[in-house]
Amino acid sequence: MSLPHRSFKFTAPDSEPLEIRLSGKRLFMKLDAHARGRDLMRQTVEELQKICDDHTKAAHRNGLREFPELVVVVMDVQKQIEVVPRDWDIRSIQVFIVNLTKKYKTTTRDEVARAIARAFPHYVDYVERVPS
Repeated sequence: MSLPHRSFKFTAPDSEPLEIRLSGKRLFMKLDAHARGRDLMRQTVEELQKICDDHTKAAHRNGLREFPELVVVVMDVQKQIEVVPRDWDIRSIQVFIVNLTKKYKTTTRDEVARAIARAFPHYVDYVERVPS
Protein backbone atom coordinates (compact mmCIF):
# COMPACT_ATOMS: atom_id res chain seq x y z
CA MET A 1 0.00 0.00 0.00
CA SER A 2 2.08 2.86 -1.31
CA LEU A 3 1.63 6.46 -0.29
CA PRO A 4 0.14 8.53 -3.10
CA HIS A 5 2.55 11.30 -3.98
CA ARG A 6 1.43 14.51 -2.43
CA SER A 7 3.61 17.16 -1.01
CA PHE A 8 3.64 17.75 2.69
CA LYS A 9 2.56 21.36 3.09
CA PHE A 10 3.60 23.42 6.06
CA THR A 11 1.17 26.12 6.99
CA ALA A 12 1.65 28.59 9.78
CA PRO A 13 -0.04 31.90 10.45
CA ASP A 14 1.77 35.01 9.32
CA SER A 15 1.97 35.96 12.99
CA GLU A 16 4.56 33.19 13.47
CA PRO A 17 8.17 34.40 13.24
CA LEU A 18 9.73 34.02 9.80
CA GLU A 19 12.39 31.65 11.19
CA ILE A 20 9.69 29.26 12.45
CA ARG A 21 7.89 29.31 9.09
CA LEU A 22 11.13 28.68 7.17
CA SER A 23 12.17 25.87 9.53
CA GLY A 24 8.76 24.26 9.08
CA LYS A 25 9.04 24.45 5.31
CA ARG A 26 12.48 22.82 5.43
CA LEU A 27 11.11 20.03 7.63
CA PHE A 28 8.20 19.36 5.31
CA MET A 29 10.57 19.21 2.32
CA LYS A 30 12.54 16.51 4.21
CA LEU A 31 9.33 14.61 4.98
CA ASP A 32 8.19 14.85 1.38
CA ALA A 33 11.51 13.55 0.06
CA HIS A 34 11.50 10.68 2.55
CA ALA A 35 7.88 9.60 1.97
CA ARG A 36 7.88 9.79 -1.83
CA GLY A 37 7.19 6.33 -3.26
CA ARG A 38 7.34 4.61 0.13
CA ASP A 39 4.86 2.09 1.43
CA LEU A 40 2.66 3.17 4.30
CA MET A 41 4.08 0.81 6.90
CA ARG A 42 4.86 1.19 10.58
CA GLN A 43 8.56 1.64 9.75
CA THR A 44 7.85 4.52 7.37
CA VAL A 45 5.65 6.25 9.93
CA GLU A 46 8.29 5.76 12.65
CA GLU A 47 10.95 7.20 10.34
CA LEU A 48 8.79 10.23 9.56
CA GLN A 49 8.17 10.75 13.29
CA LYS A 50 11.93 10.52 13.95
CA ILE A 51 12.59 13.14 11.26
CA CYS A 52 10.07 15.43 12.97
CA ASP A 53 11.57 14.81 16.42
CA ASP A 54 15.15 15.35 15.21
CA HIS A 55 14.19 18.53 13.37
CA THR A 56 12.42 19.94 16.44
CA LYS A 57 15.44 19.18 18.67
CA ALA A 58 17.78 20.83 16.15
CA ALA A 59 15.50 23.87 15.91
CA HIS A 60 15.50 24.19 19.70
CA ARG A 61 19.31 23.87 19.82
CA ASN A 62 19.56 26.61 17.21
CA GLY A 63 17.48 29.02 19.28
CA LEU A 64 14.02 28.37 17.82
CA ARG A 65 12.47 27.38 21.16
CA GLU A 66 8.98 28.16 19.82
CA PHE A 67 9.19 25.47 17.11
CA PRO A 68 6.48 22.96 18.09
CA GLU A 69 6.91 19.27 18.72
CA LEU A 70 5.02 17.50 15.96
CA VAL A 71 3.16 14.22 15.69
CA VAL A 72 2.49 12.12 12.60
CA VAL A 73 -1.21 11.29 12.15
CA VAL A 74 -1.84 8.31 9.86
CA MET A 75 -5.09 7.79 7.98
CA ASP A 76 -4.61 4.09 7.12
CA VAL A 77 -7.47 3.55 4.70
CA GLN A 78 -7.02 6.92 3.02
CA LYS A 79 -3.26 6.26 2.74
CA GLN A 80 -2.61 9.78 3.94
CA ILE A 81 -0.39 11.31 6.58
CA GLU A 82 -0.91 14.57 8.40
CA VAL A 83 1.68 16.25 10.62
CA VAL A 84 0.37 18.48 13.39
CA PRO A 85 1.54 19.99 16.69
CA ARG A 86 1.72 17.45 19.50
CA ASP A 87 0.64 19.93 22.18
CA TRP A 88 -2.79 20.72 20.79
CA ASP A 89 -5.51 21.25 23.34
CA ILE A 90 -8.82 19.36 23.26
CA ARG A 91 -10.55 22.06 21.21
CA SER A 92 -7.81 22.04 18.54
CA ILE A 93 -8.05 18.25 18.28
CA GLN A 94 -11.82 18.50 17.90
CA VAL A 95 -11.44 21.01 15.06
CA PHE A 96 -8.83 18.72 13.48
CA ILE A 97 -11.25 15.77 13.62
CA VAL A 98 -13.94 17.81 11.88
CA ASN A 99 -11.43 18.93 9.25
CA LEU A 100 -10.28 15.34 8.66
CA THR A 101 -13.84 14.19 8.02
CA LYS A 102 -14.36 17.07 5.58
CA LYS A 103 -11.03 16.54 3.82
CA TYR A 104 -11.39 12.76 3.51
CA LYS A 105 -15.09 12.40 2.75
CA THR A 106 -14.91 8.60 2.43
CA THR A 107 -13.28 8.12 5.83
CA THR A 108 -15.03 6.25 8.60
CA ARG A 109 -15.47 7.14 12.23
CA ASP A 110 -13.27 4.17 13.15
CA GLU A 111 -10.40 5.30 10.91
CA VAL A 112 -10.45 8.80 12.41
CA ALA A 113 -10.68 7.34 15.94
CA ARG A 114 -7.66 5.07 15.32
CA ALA A 115 -5.61 7.91 13.86
CA ILE A 116 -6.42 10.26 16.74
CA ALA A 117 -5.86 7.57 19.39
CA ARG A 118 -2.38 6.82 18.02
CA ALA A 119 -1.40 10.47 17.74
CA PHE A 120 -3.07 11.78 20.90
CA PRO A 121 -3.40 8.93 23.44
CA HIS A 122 -4.69 11.36 26.08
CA TYR A 123 -7.68 12.07 23.84
CA VAL A 124 -8.94 8.47 23.56
CA ASP A 125 -11.68 8.91 26.15
CA TYR A 126 -13.29 11.66 24.11
CA VAL A 127 -13.03 9.73 20.83
CA GLU A 128 -14.86 6.78 22.38
CA ARG A 129 -17.76 9.07 23.30
CA VAL A 130 -18.20 10.66 19.86
CA PRO A 131 -21.58 9.64 18.43
CA SER A 132 -21.71 7.92 15.03
